[in-house]
Amino acid sequence: MTIGRFYTLLFLFFFFLLGLVGEYFACEIYFRLTRPSDQVLLDGLSVFFGFGGCFLLVRKVIPIALKDGIPRWVVAAFFVLFSVLLGLFSCFSLQLLNGAFDFSDSEPHRVVVTEKTLSAFGGSVAEGINPIAHLVYYKDWDPNGHVCVLLAPQDFYYSVDVGTAFQINIRQGLFHWPWVQAYTLLGPQQPT
Repeated sequence: MTIGRFYTLLFLFFFFLLGLVGEYFACEIYFRLTRPSDQVLLDGLSVFFGFGGCFLLVRKVIPIALKDGIPRWVVAAFFVLFSVLLGLFSCFSLQLLNGAFDFSDSEPHRVVVTEKTLSAFGGSVAEGINPIAHLVYYKDWDPNGHVCVLLAPQDFYYSVDVGTAFQINIRQGLFHWPWVQAYTLLGPQQPT
């Protein structure tokens, strides 16, 4: 490989990483999925696209690299690294497509908090560097009653308790993976 081609590939890789970071910020702030089952499906598709796409892209390069004497563990490490990056790219791309090209109407639903947790992982980038994730769980608005999760800002998280009702505005998503467009705390609960 000539030096010119190497720097061209490095330049393209740099822009790929910038696109990946941009997609991450857009997806985490605007189009976060509500149902964990949809997120698992999205993650599975991303792993498939990551490893499958990487294999299709580098299947001819791997034998050449091994023939040139590059150790197998180095080739395997680069394959895994690029598979993970391509998987993240496909995950964020699908999530971005699901929200950005969603032309469904917003549907308001009244939901009730069933649980609250804090997590060191999955915090919103809107809250700064190394944020704590403030997660609010609620029952799905559909009859199946699955549990959904909302990544909430700190002030909303501490203003609700288990049993508190709030309203969410749901958009169905291009791939029918619902995401929360907005949420509002309802008035004080009436004793039952």
